Amino acid sequence: MSNKTISIGIVCYRNFEHLYDALESIFAQDYEQIELIISDDGSDVFPQALIEQYIREHKRENILSVVVNHEEKNLGTVRHLNRVIDLASGYYLMFLAADDALNGTDALSRYVRGFEEEGHEDCYIEIAQTAMYDETLTRLDNYYFAPSVRRLVDAKDYKGLRNVLLYSACLPSTSFCFKRAFFEKYGKYDESYFLVEDVPLHIKIAELEIPIFYNSFVALKHRGGGISHGAVKALSETKKKYLFDSIRLHENYKKITDPGLYHHAKIVNRFGAHYSVTTLRGSGIKLGSVPYHGIHIQEKNINRLFVTMNITQQTGVYGFVATALLFALSSGSTALLNTIGIILTPGAERVFLIILSLLQLISIPVAVVGALGYIFLKFMYRPVMARLIPEEK
Repeated sequence: MSNKTISIGIVCYRNFEHLYDALESIFAQDYEQIELIISDDGSDVFPQALIEQYIREHKRENILSVVVNHEEKNLGTVRHLNRVIDLASGYYLMFLAADDALNGTDALSRYVRGFEEEGHEDCYIEIAQTAMYDETLTRLDNYYFAPSVRRLVDAKDYKGLRNVLLYSACLPSTSFCFKRAFFEKYGKYDESYFLVEDVPLHIKIAELEIPIFYNSFVALKHRGGGISHGAVKALSETKKKYLFDSIRLHENYKKITDPGLYHHAKIVNRFGAHYSVTTLRGSGIKLGSVPYHGIHIQEKNINRLFVTMNITQQTGVYGFVATALLFALSSGSTALLNTIGIILTPGAERVFLIILSLLQLISIPVAVVGALGYIFLKFMYRPVMARLIPEEK
């Protein structure tokens, strides 16, 4: 077993409900050289004494050192993670959100073995799989790291990886493990962003063709409800900063492929409307063969106009409209044939055909309304909004 220390930094802000679960998952690890860092990003009330007491009472001998840090003011996710990098002294480093948990008892050992025993000594970054759970961490919903993206990583197809990153946060930052030397050589997280730390770093990794080793095991259980996919407990100001980071991503990388989404984001930025943002992770929405996570924006009180929009990339608005209209035509034709059958068919079978015909007739306006709705969103809504609120030059 290696004698190199791994630092694991638990980052938290105002939410300590599940912190002790995260701690227990670390105390259960069998790796013998662990530095534990708990860093709070300027919460109004931080129970530091209680946390330190809990660690003293429950930690094992493999926890070689403990750092409990409380920032006096909120730095934001990006600067806060950089602060944890400065606090860490281990040869390896990984981050853990206060509401997540390591999986099993050997997650840290497997990371270290991956770096040292499997011929990846020159690799600075190791990725494992992240299991996506519900808010109670009891129901497994899916696994984050998709096979198509894993193949790009394994093949060292950095151009392909960058192209996917421009559409989707496809790498599981929650289960990244670094050699600390990575940050010394390539720099820390980009502090021009406030909350979005992962995508700019991942794009830089792809552009610089920095090797990534994928170690095929589930390292982490990720609890649903964070700012990037649900934001159950996120504050509106936090969501606002998350949206502004998305605008910056678009400006820096042209990441947001839907210009309408960018326009709506700028409206919110300019007029300070109330809104909520939800990234639809794992929604199955695709752009061609590339996974894409749409963003749902609700805007209120814009020039006394109440608007609710769900802007998502689909395989093509024309394809959807054509499919809906063909469905309506097919349903209408089938209903006509059933009507003829009703006239010619006696008894109980007639009742069945009547019910079937009614259901098909109901489906026709539903399909037509869906098609017209997509036409409205595509060709009418955005020009109207552009006239109401001219885009900034």
